[in-house]
Amino acid sequence: MRFTVISYTDSARRYRSLSGESEAYLVRDNWDDYGFRTSFALVYFDEGGERHEIGQVKIMLAGMTTGYVVLEDEFEALNHGYGSLGQDQSYYETLLELPEASRVAILNALRDIVWDDAIRAELRGAMADFG
Repeated sequence: MRFTVISYTDSARRYRSLSGESEAYLVRDNWDDYGFRTSFALVYFDEGGERHEIGQVKIMLAGMTTGYVVLEDEFEALNHGYGSLGQDQSYYETLLELPEASRVAILNALRDIVWDDAIRAELRGAMADFG
């Protein structure tokens, strides 16, 4: 699955999947959380082009001190050292509404720390500083 990062001034509403493959957009949120700018809105398009507004997610990087988390404009999965965390229960409830293969692909690609205990352990020190 391809993830595309877009600016908060842009809108995922104008994007849609024409490829027949699932894809996701991370819409950067300009929210300043005590010096960290790590919030995104996750919008997922399934293979049929149906849009799913998943919700807010924070993406962290081990060793990050302040500022924006640096991500590639497009990626298949976050690299080692990164992790994500949905910002409320509805994020995970919305993911549960997706087919299992899609849900697992998203959680693994975004290195979700609730989903994967090993990632949570890897980033435990970073989470203490993260906020």
